[in-house]
Amino acid sequence: MVIFNLGVKNMPEELTIMTFNWQNNFLSLSTVKDGQNCEKLVSFIANNNIDLLGLQESIKKNLRICRPLLEKEGYTIYGDGRFGKYGKLFPFSVLDETDSIVSRLEVTEKIETIRLPWLGSQLPRIINKITFGDIVFLNTHLTLLNNTVKRNQLELIYIIIKYEVERGKKVVLTGDFNMTMKNVYLNEFAKKLDELGIRRVEANRPTCKRINAGPLDHIFLPKEWEIIKFEYPELGISDHIPILVKVRTNK
Repeated sequence: MVIFNLGVKNMPEELTIMTFNWQNNFLSLSTVKDGQNCEKLVSFIANNNIDLLGLQESIKKNLRICRPLLEKEGYTIYGDGRFGKYGKLFPFSVLDETDSIVSRLEVTEKIETIRLPWLGSQLPRIINKITFGDIVFLNTHLTLLNNTVKRNQLELIYIIIKYEVERGKKVVLTGDFNMTMKNVYLNEFAKKLDELGIRRVEANRPTCKRINAGPLDHIFLPKEWEIIKFEYPELGISDHIPILVKVRTNK
């Protein structure tokens, strides 16, 4: 349930925010398992009253299952795929990841899918941006291997965030960054966001079951928002573990 602060336009007093890379196998042919995973995810979203959810590795076959289930719970799932208009064509359709945003909040501006620099890496990368009143929500999944490409992607994301902050928006960024805080570029990025009044949620437990060095998934949000709940829920449907945080915006 969203509680609104009537003193600030379109600003809920409390928000539950989550980031989750939920696709364990792009090439899975098990529609039964896909359906079960979608049901588990939607049930968790509804039962925990998630207000803002950034999903990474959403693919078309799962979106087709999830969308009507979410709509029954009053949610909408947004976002374009990495291949844009070509995502419907094979073989692009198999790997057309959508960094989806799920919410029940009212969208107040044009939804944007922004292409990130990716030459020198394996696949195109995107960031989806949606404005919910005074909140701008961004969700992304950065490249896996090339550190220079990661730096370039972070630089563009910083420019986007800086613009939104300067026009008075409260920015929330979620994603699978494919980097821990030991990465020099992510560390520098976090410091620059801190100067804009945005902090990283101190989630330091590994979030990818195959990597023990630290979390690859991160949430950034306004420093003035008070964190009142924080957890790593285990849904058992991915090789990643979600990060969930509940905040009070009128601290």
